[in-house]
Amino acid sequence: MKYGDLMLFIHLKNALKLMVLLLYIFLVTHSYILSLFL
Repeated sequence: MKYGDLMLFIHLKNALKLMVLLLYIFLVTHSYILSLFL
């Protein structure tokens, strides 16, 4: 595996982690907002 491929792999892994984190925050805040209305 070349150096460029390794950097790309790390970048994709970090982007995936960030997406999961954003999705988690999105779900938590929405369930909180929904619980206020219910």
